[in-house]
Amino acid sequence: MKETIVKKFNILPIVLFAIGLVAGCGKGDSNDNTTPPPKDNGAGAGEGGGGSVPLSPHQRAETPAAKASPQKSSMAEVAKHLDFGGSAFSYQSNEGMGTMMEGMLSFIETMLKAEGDPKALAVLKVLRSAYEESGLNDISGTGSSSFITENGIRRNAMMAHHWPGQDKGLLWKLLGGPAHELDGLKLMPANTALAMHGDLDVAAGWAWIKAFMAKQDPAMAREFNAMLSQMANNNVPVEELLQSLGGEAGVSVLLHPTKTVEFPNGGKWEVDAKGNDRFVQETITIPEPGFVLAVKVKNTLLMQMLGGMLQAQGAEETSIDGVKAFTLMPPPGEEIPFPLSPTLLKLSDYLVLASTKELAGELASIQSGKSKGLAGTAEFQKVTAGMELKGNHLFYLSPAVKTMGLKLVEEALAGEREFRDPNARAAMMQLIGMFANYVSHQVILVKRLPDGLLVDNRATGGGLMAGGGGGAGTVATVGVLASMLLPALAKAKAKANAIKSVNNAASLGKALLGYSQDNGNKLPAGARWCDDILREAQTRKIYVSPQDPSASVRAEAGQDFSSYALNAAVAGKGYFDLAPDTVLVFECPLGWNGSGGAADIHGMRARNPLYGSLQTIAVVLADGSARQVRFTESNGLNWTGQKRR
Repeated sequence: MKETIVKKFNILPIVLFAIGLVAGCGKGDSNDNTTPPPKDNGAGAGEGGGGSVPLSPHQRAETPAAKASPQKSSMAEVAKHLDFGGSAFSYQSNEGMGTMMEGMLSFIETMLKAEGDPKALAVLKVLRSAYEESGLNDISGTGSSSFITENGIRRNAMMAHHWPGQDKGLLWKLLGGPAHELDGLKLMPANTALAMHGDLDVAAGWAWIKAFMAKQDPAMAREFNAMLSQMANNNVPVEELLQSLGGEAGVSVLLHPTKTVEFPNGGKWEVDAKGNDRFVQETITIPEPGFVLAVKVKNTLLMQMLGGMLQAQGAEETSIDGVKAFTLMPPPGEEIPFPLSPTLLKLSDYLVLASTKELAGELASIQSGKSKGLAGTAEFQKVTAGMELKGNHLFYLSPAVKTMGLKLVEEALAGEREFRDPNARAAMMQLIGMFANYVSHQVILVKRLPDGLLVDNRATGGGLMAGGGGGAGTVATVGVLASMLLPALAKAKAKANAIKSVNNAASLGKALLGYSQDNGNKLPAGARWCDDILREAQTRKIYVSPQDPSASVRAEAGQDFSSYALNAAVAGKGYFDLAPDTVLVFECPLGWNGSGGAADIHGMRARNPLYGSLQTIAVVLADGSARQVRFTESNGLNWTGQKRR
């Protein structure tokens, strides 16, 4: 019969993944005009989200006319892109923000001049210029809304408005030109789980960086250009490569609907009936993954360069539906947890890297019109019903991501001591499911409009932008708080365990004293000390340190095990013959009746990662005192029992 000793499993990343840690898009709004949501507002509804009540549609209403104000406002222009009458509607004016920022920067500059710090002033100058050219100051106002449509899909919208002609900053250049057909959809297979594809004008960004550097620091710009020239001489034509890009890029992650794979995920120590330890590798089971990387190009320059690099690594030139491709097969005999044969090919205007040759063939089929891919699936058509699929950036999240995340979290919780009780685990899963609703099945489409930027989110549940960004802000806040709180709780728990360990060690010290008083002042022999003082100890629980999970599991299995060792130098000695500062008992899992010294501490640190990760260990001295000691302090303790000068 085997018992689990130590389980090394970090559930924090998965928990944070499951509750959807995303960047909040919304801003605080003093002009909030929020209507209460209906009872069936979908807070827990949608696929796999812990709720079964369908979303109830909202009734659209005319946006109230804005009252006349002496301050210029873009509220009306923003509102025409939003939905009024739903569960949320808000507007925030940015008029005057530039003046406020300029005043703040001027104040900082005055303070830095008073301190006489030329380096700080130089940095401030760069930051001021970057802000002025970023395009952020062009935003006149932002608004958001959340509305449940007739088919039960939630539409969350956000609008960042600028006045006509006020879109010359870098932000607007990078986001792309007018909204267009989403050709990136033809690079997304039917089992796409997560996808991002959009305009990315790298050449424009590169040109801005060069111009900005030349303006801020001409000497640095000259060095930078000299480096580019050197790279071109070494057959790395950076400028040509950037000019060959077509201004779009995307990545898709796929999850197979029926095939699964196992990934290594730490492991655990097991001990058999004979007391032999062995490490057992653990795995997690997930749907078989795949990936697609795509970059729009104007010519074949990048294809030639990357194809040559792949061929240098042993890639074979192949043909997929008449299209030239390069496929790199994994080395023979090498174990890979999922199918992998990276394949590079050019489909239409896109240079594509697929994780397998089969996937590359599927993409070629979509491009040729033989298959519709993701756009042809019922799930995608449902969530995008009534949505004009034109824009600049597309983000897609399938139901499979949420399902897989919740499954992994539940498996992780089942292995944690605190959640062995099914009721406790169910309660935690219910809480996580509430926040996981924000990562329900959804599409986010970003459109460049003549008067700003519109973000349109359609979701079966809450959506990443539920409440027009308020949901994202909520999730972001929860995620940030969790990331701050969980380590703090872990640290507090570790400190509490260290204190409990000292108390246990102190109790063992008292038991040793009681034993010596009944045995002519003599301490027990090192080979029997745990057994000999058991009567004085009264319970085996004090032999188990809360800092030692392996000992806890052994104790629960009915095995005798001690997290503490007797100083071998004092075994059989007279208790009152020892120097008061002599180490009597120290925390080191040498087993039942284990004894040793400082060398054993260092040896155990090397062999046992959990022991080595402790901040402090418990030590009891002959004078009866017990305290926490760092590993670096252990050599300086009195291990001999003799008085030290």
